[in-house]
Amino acid sequence: MSPTEFVIRRSVWLRGEGPMNSMLLRPSDGKQCCVGIYLSACGVPNEALEHTPNAGVIKSQPLVPAWLLSATANWLYRKNDDIHLHDSDREAGIQYLFAEAGVKVTFVD
Repeated sequence: MSPTEFVIRRSVWLRGEGPMNSMLLRPSDGKQCCVGIYLSACGVPNEALEHTPNAGVIKSQPLVPAWLLSATANWLYRKNDDIHLHDSDREAGIQYLFAEAGVKVTFVD
């Protein structure tokens, strides 16, 4: 079962760099987008997340909640990667979208 709440540490959160620079886990610095952080909380191993642009291409599909393969996930990627959003707006949008899926997000650091 997928977690219904998780924490995003801003120090490891990869955000606002545009879709070309974003991934679930960027091995060069260990940063993760919001979906990558959530998938880590779901138990998806780092090896499956590295260099991966989205949840739809992960090989260990059983660990990926079905809603992350939907339009909601596409909006999460857009909010996460948007280079024009202020972080407070980005966080509010991400919290809203995860809440739509029944998941509570807390931002720390």
